[in-house]
Amino acid sequence: MKFQKCLLLCWCAALSCMVAACSGVGHGSKPDHLVIAQTNGLLGLNSGKSFLCFPEALTLSIVFDNGHYDSGFATRAHWASSNPDVAAVSNGDILYPGSTTLAYGAGVVIPNQPGTTTITASFSSLNVSYDLTVETPTSFSVDQSSVSMVKHTSTPINAKTVVDGYTRTVTGFGTWSFTDQPADEVTGSTTSTDSSDNPLDSVVQLASSSSGVTLVAGDTLGTRTAQMALNCPDGSDVAAMAQAALQIPVNVRELKTLSLTPEFPASQAINVMTYTADTKTQTVNTTETMKTIAGFGDGVSDTQDLSGQVTLQSSDSTVIAPVIGYVSVLKAGTANITASFPVIDADGNPVYDDVDPVTSAPVTVTGGERTFKSLAISPADEQTLTALDDLQYSGIATFTDNTTQDITRHVIWSVSDASVATIGNNLSIKSGDLFSLTIPTDGPVSVDVTAALGSASDAPTVTVPLKIQALD
Repeated sequence: MKFQKCLLLCWCAALSCMVAACSGVGHGSKPDHLVIAQTNGLLGLNSGKSFLCFPEALTLSIVFDNGHYDSGFATRAHWASSNPDVAAVSNGDILYPGSTTLAYGAGVVIPNQPGTTTITASFSSLNVSYDLTVETPTSFSVDQSSVSMVKHTSTPINAKTVVDGYTRTVTGFGTWSFTDQPADEVTGSTTSTDSSDNPLDSVVQLASSSSGVTLVAGDTLGTRTAQMALNCPDGSDVAAMAQAALQIPVNVRELKTLSLTPEFPASQAINVMTYTADTKTQTVNTTETMKTIAGFGDGVSDTQDLSGQVTLQSSDSTVIAPVIGYVSVLKAGTANITASFPVIDADGNPVYDDVDPVTSAPVTVTGGERTFKSLAISPADEQTLTALDDLQYSGIATFTDNTTQDITRHVIWSVSDASVATIGNNLSIKSGDLFSLTIPTDGPVSVDVTAALGSASDAPTVTVPLKIQALD
């Protein structure tokens, strides 16, 4: 399989760094000024920095004299760089490296060598510009030096770089392929190819999505090496440095063991929690994650996290009900939980017949029924977070019998300034995990982090302060 995770996709809408604020639409008012925003980038537009091998996509909006704006003018404006040798900017006329047909879109900045330049956008009689310094990434790395996988499973992979002291995820900025693919097969396609193109595709393939890049194991044992190539200037030393660092040997092996680790200590119950809001009793069936780790035996140190890819079974599903990767309490009592692979279908049969079934040792989960008393956030005191880093918060419930439980997944999280930080609120973006989005330029920035038990106007709520600051 071959594909390219597009360079120009937005990491997250909140990562856009506005040169000026605007909202609304024009409605025939007089154009007042232009606004440049960045839809991807390593440090954000206000840092004034770009880095070799990482083109950055810009957008352009017109702000009208009534404060409203119209966006989507990047393709209608003329873009220019005062020093194209340092960084060029495309008007749809700069080809991808090695391509004779594919070109960067309008408003894409392509760093070429260290130095300084000014990027300008012009539309009609309006102009806007910003100064840009191009620097070299310090280092590259992948999260796992090697990957071992079970047949018919998937594992995410993650590439990072260090720029200006900040560690940034760059998984989606380049072309992922396998070292056994001929160069003319690595075309930048974003769709899978027919498995007959390469017999090793039955061992493992690559898949891309909005959430990143994933290794997908097939039905054959074997080994391949995944690699990531960046769009670097011709002859750049950075390309060689990245190529050496961004390789991952992938081994598809026989599954030998499964270990199941509950989120909470065995002595802690998960509870059917009740509280009063909107003048009525609210009930929360709390949950506990079940982390499932695959082992491969024979002295193999690699393991694979199969949480969410196994079948969880409960000895009493009227007390503790299995969910994908979780268990949920339905009433007071106890149940033994096991994990099995391959996944078991509705008739109780494994969905794959080419993998020997493996079941974990059971773990006991206790369910309780308790009345909510108070809510707290941990850490409770003001934290100082380095810009562009993340911080995990937890929501802690205290019950009327003074026992406690982590209910992070069951509260609604928010941040007082969404342009500064964002925080997870569901199972795909880990609840309570706060991400800083920008680098403060005028000293530390303070925000409030809030957890609320439900959306009712009188829902139990708690807030803690957070300070975000740039690297020294």
